Amino acid sequence: MSRIASMTKRLPRAGFTLIEMLTVITIIGIASLFVLPRLRVTPRTHVRNAAELLVRDLELMRTRAMAAKSAVRVDFFPGAATYVGYLDDDQDGVISATTAEIQALRGFGQRTLASKVVFGRGSAPAISGDSIGTSVTFASNRVTFGNRGLPEPFGVRGVIYFTHQDDNTVAGAVSVSGSGSFASWVYTPGGGWQ
Repeated sequence: MSRIASMTKRLPRAGFTLIEMLTVITIIGIASLFVLPRLRVTPRTHVRNAAELLVRDLELMRTRAMAAKSAVRVDFFPGAATYVGYLDDDQDGVISATTAEIQALRGFGQRTLASKVVFGRGSAPAISGDSIGTSVTFASNRVTFGNRGLPEPFGVRGVIYFTHQDDNTVAGAVSVSGSGSFASWVYTPGGGWQ
C-alpha cells in the first residue's frame, strides 16, 4: 500500500452524509408539531398582556407623579382603543391635555391596545364590587393621580376592562384601589375572574 493511500485512510471524515441531514431535519419537523401550537398567541394571552401592560403604565405614571410632585392623568378612549398620559408639568394644578403635558411623561405618551384588543367586558360579568360595569368605570374615562400618587378625588376606585374582538368570552381587567394599588385580572368562561 502506498504511503498516500495509508494517510487517507487515517484522516477523519469531514461533514455530514445526506442521510444524517435528512434525519435531523425530520426530528426538527416532528418536534415543531408539538412545540409550535403552544407558542400560538391566543385571545386570552392578548387580553392578559394588555392588562399587564396597563398595570405597568399606571405604576409608571403614579411613580412619575410622586417624583415630579405633580398630578398625572390618564385618559382612556374606548372607541379608539388607546389611552394617553399627561403630567402637570407647569404645576398649576390643571391638566389641559397639551402636547407639552404628554411629553412631560418622557417616553410614555399615547398607547394603543394590541391588535384586536378593545376596551369592554365582552360577555364577562363585572368584577366583584364593581357596580357600574362599563368598559372604564372612572368618571369621564380618566384616572388622576395626585402629587402623592393617590387617586383623586381621594379614595376613588374603578376598573378598566378589555376584551378580544375574536372571542368576547375572554376578558381582562385592571382594578385601581382607592389607595393607588393595581391588580390585573383575566376572565375565562367556567373559570371566572382570576
